[in-house]
Amino acid sequence: TYFSVQWTAYMIFMVLVGGISKFEGAILGAILFFVIETFFGSAGVWYLIGLGATALIFSLYLPRGLWGEVERRFDFQLLPVGYRLKLPGPNKIKWEE
Repeated sequence: TYFSVQWTAYMIFMVLVGGISKFEGAILGAILFFVIETFFGSAGVWYLIGLGATALIFSLYLPRGLWGEVERRFDFQLLPVGYRLKLPGPNKIKWEE
């Protein structure tokens, strides 16, 4: 069923690899997951071990996921939703949308 532990683990994988707290990251993680599943899904248990290893590597080296890394490197936001606090200097606080 769609409410099993395995699907929950898949959802966690998608969010972790794509990017935590970002809608774009979850979409990117889902696309990456289904590409990996299409090419390596027939490998059986090794496919699941590979997913776990991929999630572990992403959580250690890219803690904000792929989309978080894109935002950090290129200062690019696809869906800039919400408020963020920018701190340009030690005593200056500016709110922007």
